[in-house]
Amino acid sequence: MTVQFPSIAQTLAEEIGTLRKWLDKDALPLWWEAGSARPDGGFYERLGQDAKPVFSDDRRARVQPRQAYCFAAAGQHGWQGPWKDALLHGLSWFEKVYRLENGLYGNLADQTGRLIDPSFDLYNQAFALFAAAQTAASLPERRDEMRGRALDILAILERDYRHPIAGFEEENPPRAPLCSNPHMHLFEAMLAWELQDPQGPWSALADEIAGLALTRFIDSGNGGLREFFAHDWTPHDSDKGRIMEPGHQFEWA
Repeated sequence: MTVQFPSIAQTLAEEIGTLRKWLDKDALPLWWEAGSARPDGGFYERLGQDAKPVFSDDRRARVQPRQAYCFAAAGQHGWQGPWKDALLHGLSWFEKVYRLENGLYGNLADQTGRLIDPSFDLYNQAFALFAAAQTAASLPERRDEMRGRALDILAILERDYRHPIAGFEEENPPRAPLCSNPHMHLFEAMLAWELQDPQGPWSALADEIAGLALTRFIDSGNGGLREFFAHDWTPHDSDKGRIMEPGHQFEWA
C-alpha cells in the first residue's frame, strides 16, 4: 500500500487559505468593530480577552498608520469589508492628533486626543511614510496628495536628522544609541513608494539603508542582526549592543 502525502505546495496553499479566512472573517472585522474608537477617531492600543478595548491606554502614534495600512492593504487584496472607512478613520485621527508644526509626528496621545508626548521618534515617521504609500496605492485619487506629504516628511528628515555616515539620527541634537529597527520600516516604506513613484528619490534611500544593513546592522561573523549602535554605527558598547531580536531577523529577511 502506498501512502500519499500532500505536496509542500498543497500544504502551503491550505495554510494560506486558513490564514486568509481568519484574516478576512475574524481579525479585520474585530479590529474595525471593536478596535476603532468611533466616532472619536483612531484605533485603540489593545483589546482584552473579552474582545473589548482597554480604554485606559494612552495611544502611540505608530499604531494609527500601521492599522490604516493594514486595512488599506486588505482592500487592495480583495477584502470586502469597510476597508476605506477604516483607512480614513485611522489616518484622519493620526493627522489631527499627532502632526506637529514642523511637519513631522509626535509620539503619544491620551484617549481624548491630547498630544502628551510630542518628541521625535524615527519609527513614527517611517510608518507615516509607509501608510502614505499604501494609501496612494489603494486610493488613486489621493496619490498626488500622499506623494507630496511623503516628500515633505523625507525632506525634513534629510534636513534635520541625516546621519553623517548613512541613515538617520534618533534625535536632534544627536544621541546614542542609534537603532536599526526604524530603518527597517523606512526601508519597506521606500520600497513601497518606489512602486508608486519610480522616478522619485525612494530607490536611492532604499539602497542606502540596504547597504547599512549589510555592512553595519548584520554581524558578519554570525549573521545576526543587531539592534543598537554607537554613533559611528559600530555595536553599542553596553549590553544593548549584544541584543538581537528574533522577529526582526524575519522582518529584515
